[in-house]
Amino acid sequence: MNKNIKPLKLIILLIIVYTFIVLVSGVVEIQQFISEIPLSFYLVSLSFPLFSHLILSIRWHILVRYLGINIPFYENIKIYFSGLALIAAPARAGEAVRSLWLFNKFKIPLKIGIGITLAERIGDLLSAVLIIMWSLYSNIAYPILASAGLLILYYLTKYFRLFNRVSCNLKKIKSINYIFANSSLSKKVYSIYSTVKDLTKPIPCFLSTFICGVSWIIESIFLCLTFQQFGFYLDLGQSVLIRTGMGLGGVISFLPGGLIASEVTGIAIAISLGVSRAEAVSATLLVRFYTLFIPFLFGLMTYSFSRDLRDKS
Repeated sequence: MNKNIKPLKLIILLIIVYTFIVLVSGVVEIQQFISEIPLSFYLVSLSFPLFSHLILSIRWHILVRYLGINIPFYENIKIYFSGLALIAAPARAGEAVRSLWLFNKFKIPLKIGIGITLAERIGDLLSAVLIIMWSLYSNIAYPILASAGLLILYYLTKYFRLFNRVSCNLKKIKSINYIFANSSLSKKVYSIYSTVKDLTKPIPCFLSTFICGVSWIIESIFLCLTFQQFGFYLDLGQSVLIRTGMGLGGVISFLPGGLIASEVTGIAIAISLGVSRAEAVSATLLVRFYTLFIPFLFGLMTYSFSRDLRDKS
């Protein structure tokens, strides 16, 4: 348990420091906009990150079940939400801690949890790319989405077939075969790769991408409503472009929680769409609070009340 406390404390400290800096540096500029939003909107807004991650937790459950692992739905939901306590890790890699809970509580190999986490990130990326295409070319959305989706799935499966051929040919070489046979690290890496390969087959990959796409749209609707509170009206396509751009900007930066990079990306896209700087900063920071800090609190609360997970850590 001590091994998990240190990174958790670091994540909490980073979020507190980040929140303090945001409030201090931007209070003059955004105070007017934030104060004009009614309290009821703040309370209702809690449902957006909750519903978004509830959908993503269902994706986690589906991927676990797809691998032939029968874990009760409630346990999977609890494991998923507890993992949100480490949502601020770069590229959300900290959520791989779920693999540890699966192993300690259900004796499921670590490769399963890690493989599912990696497959989730692939689904996140594919859905973000497809949704951005839709937001940019909404007049021909369906043909583009269908074509792009089929092409991506085709080349993805083709890539894995090529990888299999290369790895099989390499194993025929005695020296390399010796390394594969005697290196525990290579065996672990290959087992994780095998899990990811199973989860990137057309059916699970489509489900993962589709479910994550729904999550992106939910958060984009929240962003759209936030801008409306500031008196600026964006359509759903523009809101989707900003929200997915924020997500991709944060992932590419490899900073904890995508801090700074995600905000800068969102603000820049919003300003390019005609939003004033003050409105762009206010809306972006508010959405980031609800999509980063609130899920972190959900995760922390779930983990705190899940004594079985804490004991198994």
